[in-house]
Amino acid sequence: MKKDFSRREFVAGAATAGALLAVGCGNGNAAIPNAVSSALGAKSGGGPDLAVAKGPDIVRNIGGAVDAVGGMKTFVQPEQTVGLLINVLGAIPAAHTKPEVIRTVAAMCREAGAKEVSIIDWRYMSRWEQNKLIEVTREPGIGFKHIDLENAALWREVEVPQGKVLKKTRMFNALWEPDVFISLPLFKNHRGATFTGALKLVMGTTHPSDNRQYFHGSRQLEQCIADANTVVRKPDLIVMDVFEVLTTNGPVGPGTTVKPEKIVVGTDRVAIDAYCAPILNYDPASSVQLKGAYEHGIGEMDPAKLTIREFDIA
Repeated sequence: MKKDFSRREFVAGAATAGALLAVGCGNGNAAIPNAVSSALGAKSGGGPDLAVAKGPDIVRNIGGAVDAVGGMKTFVQPEQTVGLLINVLGAIPAAHTKPEVIRTVAAMCREAGAKEVSIIDWRYMSRWEQNKLIEVTREPGIGFKHIDLENAALWREVEVPQGKVLKKTRMFNALWEPDVFISLPLFKNHRGATFTGALKLVMGTTHPSDNRQYFHGSRQLEQCIADANTVVRKPDLIVMDVFEVLTTNGPVGPGTTVKPEKIVVGTDRVAIDAYCAPILNYDPASSVQLKGAYEHGIGEMDPAKLTIREFDIA
């Protein structure tokens, strides 16, 4: 169902918030400050649907944007378990979720009281070694649940009743096991689906055989992405890496890149992708996956119907 949001709102130059965000990153862990909701507006107090922090320090951007939607304690309660889904594909920095994003979000979850924070993924280990993200999984405080492709007990076949093209697929059970599910997508060009973002990251939960047969094999990849989002677990929080964007030859590159130096945070997959689409000079209204997801009632794609808070962090 279509959701009506309040008017679009911009907040620039959040100097107070920037001053409060004394975030450091050492030994793979980030020390996250107390919430700065008084400066940026907490979600529970009528805060934004999307928070967009821009600045040269990716860690501070994450801290500011998450605090702007209420702070991590809004989403993670003490003793809860947290599962992280990231974009692993591609060796160049603009092709995969940055290690700083993973470390910082994991540290914020632990500070909120999470008893366990783990990355969940099925990708071939060669991918993890190629882009060196495997090193993040070896750091204290970040677990790694690597899903065995051959173990049928770890997968569930999911029917897609609303699917216009996709009718079924297998998804790994581990996505439903944590108390909290946080999605850490990366925004970039994708030759087959125009762009990769919060919606397309759903393919990181599906079996690779189904990726080939049902998604790519359908020749209607974008509609399949929209369809799959009707049955995948809805993220409790999305922290989109838009710090460096691959604009050509995606999803793996190499290609042309730009540096928006942004982190986009919210809970609406459609809204986040629609906000980011113009970075690739792409009109959200022309996107099959965005329109398909919107028609399925997954989220709002009209920025004019969203409260979007944008601010700079020096």
